[in-house]
Amino acid sequence: MAGKRKSVVITPSTGARPWEIPALWNKVAFLQKIRLRRTVDTLILPLLVKLEGLYAKSNKTIKPRLRGRSLSEIEQDDAAIEWGLTLFDIAVREKLIEFKDAAGKAVTRGPVGCCGMSVDEAKAHFIQKALEHIMADAPPQKEKRVDEELRAMKVRKASDLSKVRQLIRFDPLSILELHKGLRGRLDSLLKKDKAFLDTLHACQPVTFLRPLRVALGNSFPEIVNLSPEFLQAVVEGLDHSAKITALGPEILSVRDPAVFRAFGTWAMKEIEDKADPEGKKKKYVTRISQVKDAMGKDFQLLLGATPSVVEEVGKWSNQEIEAIRRYLPFLGSEAIEAMSPIDFEMRVSMLHGLWDRLGREFIEVELSQPMGVLVIRGVVAKLQEMLKLGSAAKDVRSLIAKSEMLDDGLAPYLNRPKKKPEQPAEK
Repeated sequence: MAGKRKSVVITPSTGARPWEIPALWNKVAFLQKIRLRRTVDTLILPLLVKLEGLYAKSNKTIKPRLRGRSLSEIEQDDAAIEWGLTLFDIAVREKLIEFKDAAGKAVTRGPVGCCGMSVDEAKAHFIQKALEHIMADAPPQKEKRVDEELRAMKVRKASDLSKVRQLIRFDPLSILELHKGLRGRLDSLLKKDKAFLDTLHACQPVTFLRPLRVALGNSFPEIVNLSPEFLQAVVEGLDHSAKITALGPEILSVRDPAVFRAFGTWAMKEIEDKADPEGKKKKYVTRISQVKDAMGKDFQLLLGATPSVVEEVGKWSNQEIEAIRRYLPFLGSEAIEAMSPIDFEMRVSMLHGLWDRLGREFIEVELSQPMGVLVIRGVVAKLQEMLKLGSAAKDVRSLIAKSEMLDDGLAPYLNRPKKKPEQPAEK
């Protein structure tokens, strides 16, 4: 494109008048803006109108916003300003607009032209104009301080203006909760894309954002690091404030978003609040909070587990959790899934038997590894065969530890090559 069209060259004398003293017109903000607008109006805007026409020809969905309008008219339209800045960036990138010093050397930083502004400062001037128009349409917020900070938001890129338009459409209660959670840094949301802001916009302020803010506490600002898919999974899985509160800060430690939907299948029920006999405030008990209490620090293991394992653990009783708890640190998701075809009592008995027969090293080192999972699958398959024949006993521990009936399942570990002892180094 640059080779086909003559570029606009901006130099220190471009747009200047002979009677304008540079030391004054390059320093005073009001005078700088006069020179900036003069250069834009006479040189840059005509080029942008032509560029807009080229894009409109190749893409019929593009609505012309600059053609037939003066700079003053464009400055009253935030969408036109944004579009103009987008075209300006394209023109600079394609070298249709070039900035040079008095000697004709390219200028890549610092003041350009006769206005004494850098390119970024000039763009910031128009971005601020667009922002003022957008904020003029913003509804008042719940608190004066929040309203003032929202309107004083710093926007550094033209592409962020569309995100500001999204933000001002949020429920004022949502803005209030986000303001509290982000510690006033609403502008941090400008780092996110439209999909994330759309998902956030759909979140209920009272039943989701508020409990999420309370649950995450000082870690709430980390939500800006989440993907839209992750946030949507939290919304769908933790579909009640009690579930959000129960999972708490661990929300940010979950690796697979689908795990939230698995947690969402866990039971929750309303209970009587003795401190509120009139029942004005509902109280709930969640299985999430119960399992957290029962598992203690081992609950962290579920945050990196597969969704199917999380669903499975949600069905365990507190007594079952206590029975298997000593093995939980050594059970990976694959091992838990491999045990699932047999009933819980048999699983625990099997683990005891593996400890007795194969030893502590197998449990603590191999159990979650491919070898350990292979052994579990082999033993479970053998037990299922015995169950079909009606010969499987509940005391799997004894079958493993004191007989050879399940040795086919143990074979991969029992028959593996023994490690050769290391030879002492020669002196």
